Amino acid sequence: MSGPASGLEIAMEPYERLLYASRIAAKASHDVGGCLVWHAAVVVSGAGERRPVMRMHGRQVKAYRVVAACVAGRLDAGMVVSHLCDNPMCVRPSHLKVSTQGWNMADMDTKGRRGRTAFGGKMSKADVEKLYGMIDGGMSQRQAAAAMGVSQPAVCRWVRTRKHTPACARDK
Repeated sequence: MSGPASGLEIAMEPYERLLYASRIAAKASHDVGGCLVWHAAVVVSGAGERRPVMRMHGRQVKAYRVVAACVAGRLDAGMVVSHLCDNPMCVRPSHLKVSTQGWNMADMDTKGRRGRTAFGGKMSKADVEKLYGMIDGGMSQRQAAAAMGVSQPAVCRWVRTRKHTPACARDK
């Protein structure tokens, strides 16, 4: 099965909006921070980030995209749903904003959530350099992943791209 459809257009008739709103409400609960937290199916990325998902028209879709479509009636392809509360498991409509990826990145910069750490916040840039040293020293990706507390697929992706390593360090 492929991952959740995130950039697809979602258009809903009024009866579908009510149907999906009731399904979402049954799978979420309030927390002390005011968020409506999803407690059903999730997808986990290689970096360990969890995102709420649900089935819609035979496809796996991120639940907060369905919420945004329920509120607006449609969600155009290419638009992202930003979490104003910075909680990716939140599906409360007032905590979500339909925006562009550029607006979302600017919001992250304003809040200091981008550039602080590498790879989804799991490791600092110093940790990444340590990881690259382990791999360059002959350690397997699985061993390096276990030592750093991350998944092997994530290590594979990081080693393949090495986008957080200075060019001089890549040329060793």
